[in-house]
Formats: sequence, structure tokens, C-alpha cells
Amino acid sequence: MNKEYKRFYTVSLIALVALSAYPLYHGGRMLALSLANGALEPDQLARYVVPYAAVCAGLVLFAALQPLLLRLRGRWVLPSLMAAVYGVFFAIEQVLENIQINTNGLASIQGSHPAPRLDMWQAMSCYISPEAVKAAELRERAFIGENGFYYVVGNSAYKIHYYLISLILIVMACGLIYGLGRMFRDRDYAKKKAVILQGVSLAVLVSICAFANLTGFFCTTAPIQTPLASVLTCLFFVLLGLAAGVYTGSFLVGKGKSAALWIPSLTAAGVTVLMYVGEAVMMDGGLYRFGSGWFFAGLPGISLAPVDILIVLLSGSLTWFALWVVRNGKRATGIAAGLSAVVICAIGITLFTRASEGRTMQIVENPPISQAENLAGECYEFGDCLYMSPLSSFAVIVDGEGRAANMPYVYGFTGDAFIIANTESGDITDHKISYENTEVGEDEFTAGQKLALGTYPSLRGYTSRVLIARAGSYKIYKMDDELWLAGNMSIYRLKKTEETSIDDLTRAVEMRDALPSIEPSPGVDKHQMTRKDIYALARKGNALTLEDFASFRGSAVGQNLSLLRYDITGDGFFSIIIRKTADGSGIESVRLSKQGWDPYDEAKTVDFLAGFDAVCAYLDPLHSLMKLKIEDSHEGAEYRELIYTEEHNGYRYYLNTTRSDTVSVVLENGERLPLRQALEERRIIVEDAVANGLYNVFMEPIDNPLGGYFPILHHRFTFVLDGTAFYPTASFMYLVSDNSRLVEYFDLAELADIVEWLGKTELSNEIRSCAKADNTVSIAGRPYITAKWLNDLGITFAAGWQFSSHTPVGFSTGK
Repeated sequence: MNKEYKRFYTVSLIALVALSAYPLYHGGRMLALSLANGALEPDQLARYVVPYAAVCAGLVLFAALQPLLLRLRGRWVLPSLMAAVYGVFFAIEQVLENIQINTNGLASIQGSHPAPRLDMWQAMSCYISPEAVKAAELRERAFIGENGFYYVVGNSAYKIHYYLISLILIVMACGLIYGLGRMFRDRDYAKKKAVILQGVSLAVLVSICAFANLTGFFCTTAPIQTPLASVLTCLFFVLLGLAAGVYTGSFLVGKGKSAALWIPSLTAAGVTVLMYVGEAVMMDGGLYRFGSGWFFAGLPGISLAPVDILIVLLSGSLTWFALWVVRNGKRATGIAAGLSAVVICAIGITLFTRASEGRTMQIVENPPISQAENLAGECYEFGDCLYMSPLSSFAVIVDGEGRAANMPYVYGFTGDAFIIANTESGDITDHKISYENTEVGEDEFTAGQKLALGTYPSLRGYTSRVLIARAGSYKIYKMDDELWLAGNMSIYRLKKTEETSIDDLTRAVEMRDALPSIEPSPGVDKHQMTRKDIYALARKGNALTLEDFASFRGSAVGQNLSLLRYDITGDGFFSIIIRKTADGSGIESVRLSKQGWDPYDEAKTVDFLAGFDAVCAYLDPLHSLMKLKIEDSHEGAEYRELIYTEEHNGYRYYLNTTRSDTVSVVLENGERLPLRQALEERRIIVEDAVANGLYNVFMEPIDNPLGGYFPILHHRFTFVLDGTAFYPTASFMYLVSDNSRLVEYFDLAELADIVEWLGKTELSNEIRSCAKADNTVSIAGRPYITAKWLNDLGITFAAGWQFSSHTPVGFSTGK
């Protein structure tokens, strides 16, 4: 071993240990603390230990074993030792990643979660507001302590990137150390150019990794990145591929042009593609986008956009050009590349420092300064939208008069609660409120956030900016004389209302909480009104009282929350609206709406107090709330034609002939549309068309192993049970042709309800018991029973001539 090599060995080992001191020391310290205490405290975490402690440990081991390595001979010695170093890296990495973080004393702000591991904890160790995290809709868990917010990412696929980069870094560093060692030991400088290329490549890689870790490229968690983040991320991808490509080219110096230029270029492009693959795995097949428009949108069948393909090609092209310059004797290339690496690192550190100057950790405070006397007892309504996150699926819709058409909310304050009520749906929530008096700066909504989610309102023109209350995930501000409500994705300006009082709101909360206790059944909400309950209540007619509705889940609606609303589950969308008498003790009116029609529109509802027959007729599937004109020649080929499919309900609708292209629908406003278009645009439903004259419509389940159909829309049937007419749903009866005769099946649950509505509870229970005895067939996911099985229960069935215009279907219980 000559003096020159001894000097290199000593200097290189000392330099590598010095450069690795931070991650190695802190990695060992955190491991010792976790072994001693069982877990690591959040403030004991040192940044960049994962994955660099494991990388540095492997490289120091490799450098220490240089003399032994150089004595060994064989083509596979170096690759084998590199593989061993990566094995050491991976083993140490797994130990460090699985260190537990102690979250005792920290409250989870997104539910209960197990203590996170170090790798998950470090992944989101930057401090940003919980509102920003929720707005970004990341797969994260968040914990909060007295010194700030800590975030824990819930998806470990992000590690593909740093495992890949660590592998490339280890290979390049080990190869450079080995090459320099052989050069100094053998005093053979013939490969000096190759070693210089390797050194430059490694310098570029280390520089861009430092740049990436110090700045994070200022990326946001938004799906579309800012221009700065986009440029820096693209630069990283290109330079990573360039570094890997030039390093590969260093081994091919002196080879033929094709091998020396194209193999490294393909390597560069391949490494860049692998980075994209890692990102796609992390994002479930998607990619962060660098902009909007066709140039930045993913191409059909692949995640890559045109800009991503350009980055891959640019990485390979720059590698080809750099090696071409080197082959042509331009020694300045190495110097320029080295200087570029230093500049890249310097720019990254500078940008990071500037970005950190204005960043302050968010501290959880709750000063004992009360503002309750300023707000308690007041009610507000929506004024205007000051900010809406571009990631939000909600948008405020303003009508022609400048009013928000979809913001029927009232906001009320008590001494200890913040109440939000939807005056149309009746949804109401109350949040514990804490009042304070904290002045805020002009950067209240942007300070410390790395997320650029739209344009926040400017606070520059306000002389008084005060955070006056917190309630759940909401913050309430006083900006001069304006009241602002800031939520997870929005900021609204509120205005005072006199139409709703705080007594109205508290009464609505009491109604929500006043349901009597009922023994729960698995999967059944016994407080929820059903279609069966509609019929039972309708039989009382004018005798209905408020007490009849007391056991059902309802809500207070209307501007002063004086109306009662009951939404009904079942086959369709039904609502009941009750208007009470002036003194609030009785019922003035009850309206029932179906099919999702506006329950406040009397033209689309039925007077529930009119009694059972009126309600039944209204619920008849062929009772349309629309007046249509069907233009139909009734001429067509003798084949069934599919005209519409309702995927969410599981039904298909057919005409008995292929004629739909000649059928038109004229709407109430005079607009004329082809039948298919009217159905597909949901301008009408099939029942509307049939009720207004569209004949011979077959309704079939999408999953139809028996090959039958529901005939209620095909023929005009009338149904009677023991002489009393009833109006079942369109899927009540199912017919199957069997050897030229029809076999009838009936919806077991609906038939049992009908029998029970007519006061035959014992027989109804016997019908339901058939399901338990497995005397049913499943059609469209529900149990059906045949007429033969009904006979066994003592129920006789008879149907009139099936081709008549009004086919009678009768059931007789004989009881």
C-alpha cells in the first residue's frame, strides 16, 4: 500500500465520517432513546435521519473496507459488496423507521389512531394549519400538542422514492470511492476522465438531494403545483436522470459512439421514468400536475402528460449532449458541471432560508378573554363568499338578484355553543364555543402554510382584525365591523338576521335531541319514518296530531324553524312538511312530496290530511306530477328496444318495439325532446312518460336470471286486497313466462306491509316468516314470494285477462 493511497484512504474516510456526523449521531441518539424509553418523544426527532443515517452508515462501512476490497479479485466483488452495503442500509432503515413516537399527551384532531412510527411521523414534520391539511384531503393523521401541530402521513408508498434515490446514491458513491482507490493505489491515471465524470455526477446528485430536502421544492399538497414548485420539481427529475446517465457513461468512455452515448441516455430516461412510477404508486395511479390544459393532462391509458414525456426526453438528451461534449475533448465540461452542482445547492439553501424567515410555529392558545357578551344571543345568515378552496366540491350559487340560492343557513351564538341550521333540510349542528380576543396579522390565512389553495381575501384594508371565537373546526373573526366565519375550505362574511331568533335555534336543537329511547335493532333506525308509516298515518286523516309524529326523526325547518320536516326512507324520496297552528299546539297543514319534488311546492305535493285514498293515489307510480304530451306513432319493428338504464336503482326499461327514435316528449314549457334525451337528461322519469300516454314499457332488473319483468308500467293494473284498493311500487309484481303461462312473484316485504296497513298484523308476520323459511327467490336484491306460496298461507290470488287495458289483480285473505 503506497503513501498516496494511504493518504487517500485516511482523508476519504475522515471526510466521509465528518459529512455523515449529523445523521449518524442523531440516528444513534434516537435509537438509544427509543430503546431506553420504549418510544421517542416528538421533540427528540432530528430531521433528515431517515434515510440518510442508513445511507451514511453503509458508505462509511464501504469506505472502511476499501483495502480489503482492493485485494480481492473477480468481476462480481464490487457488485456484491455494493449489494451488501444496500442490505446494511435497508436493515438499519427498517430499525429506524419502526421507532415508535410517543403521542401520549397529544390529542388526535382526526379521530383515534395508534402511535405512529418514525417514518410516518417524519414524512409530514412540517408545520401547517389543520385547516390546510383538511382542505388538501390528504391521507393523513394529525396530532396536536401545546407547542404546535404534528402530522403523520398514512400512506407509506412515498418511500419508493427515497429507496430508489438511496440505491442510486449508494451505487454512485461506492463506485467513485472504489475508482479513486484503484487509481491512487495502482498509480494508473488512464481512467482519470471517467473518475472525474463520476465525481461530478455524484456532486450533482448530492446537491439536488440537499436542495430537495431543504426546500421541498416549495411543493403544495394540491394536485396542481405552483409555477415555482413545478419548475424545481422538473429540474430535479432532469438532473437526477442526468447524474445517473453521466455516471453510467463514465464506464463507457473510449467505447464506440453508440454504446458510449445511447446506453447512458437510455439509463437517464429510465431513472426518470422510475421516479414517475414511484409517484404514480404513491398517488394511486395519478401524478402531481405542473399546470392545467392538454400539455399538463395525463394521456389516455397512462398517467404521463406531454410535459412529463418531455422531461424524460430532456433528461436523456442532456445526458447525450454532455457525454458528446466530453468525448470531443471539452474538459471545461467537468468544471462547469461541478460549479452547477454547487450553485444548485446554494440556491436551494438560500430559498429555504428566505422561506423560513416568516414562518412561525402555530401555538394552541385559549386566552381567558371572553367575547361572549358581543355575540351571545345573536343570529346571522350568509352574506357573501370571501374564499372557497379550489379543492372543494361545493360552490356558492348566486341567483339573478344577487342572493345565494344554495346557502339556506342560519348561524346562532349562545354563551357556550355555536349553532348552524339548514332551514330547508333541517340539518342542525351545535359546537362548543370558546371566546377570545386575539389580534391577527394581515397574513392570518397564509402565514406558515406551504399550500397555495386559491386566493385568500386581503386583510390589508382592515384596521381592526380580531379572532373572537373558536368552535369545532370553525373560527369566527371580527374584521372592523364585519363578522367572518372561516371553515376548512371557505371563508364567509355573515350578516345579522332578525327573522330567526336564538330561541328558534335552541328549540330546534332540543327537538333533535328529544327522541324517545327505543330498543335498537342491528341496521334498523326505528325512529326513521318509512313508507309503511306513511300509510298508517294517512289512515288517520284529519284526526292526526303532533303526538302521532313524536316518535319519528324529524327536524325544524323554515326561516324561523317553525315548520316540521320528516324525510322518509324506502323505495323513492319522500318528505312530509307540517305547518303548526299559530300557538304551536296543533296541526294546520300536512303536505307529502314524492320522487324528490320540492316539498314546499303545493303543486307538487298532496294534502296528507285528505286521507288514505288521496295519499295512495298520489303514491301510485303512474300518478305523474308532470303534464306531458307523448308523440308516439306506435309503429316499429317487432323487437324489444332498450330505452333507458337506471344503474343506481338496478333497472332497465324497454319498449315493446324498436321505435324510440320516433317518440317525442313535449314538456310543460312547450320544449320538445326525443324520448331518450328527455330520460338521459333526467328531464322526466319513465313513470312520468307512462302516466302521460307512453304505452308498452317493460321494466326489468339489470340482474335478471329468471328472465322476467315488472308489468306495472307495461299494463294498467289495479290492485285490491279484501276489497280495498292499494297502489304498490313499480317493482311489486314480477312475471316470468313458463311454458306459455305466467308465474307471478310478489315483493315479500311490500306485500307484508300492505297486509299490515289493513290491520292484519298476524298474517303480515306469517308472510315475513317465509323469508326465514327460505320460501323465496331473490330478484333485484330483494325476496319475492309466488302465488303458490301465498295459497299455503291462506291468501288466494286472481288476475284478470292480462291483455285488458285495466287488469285487475286481487288478493283475498278470507279473514
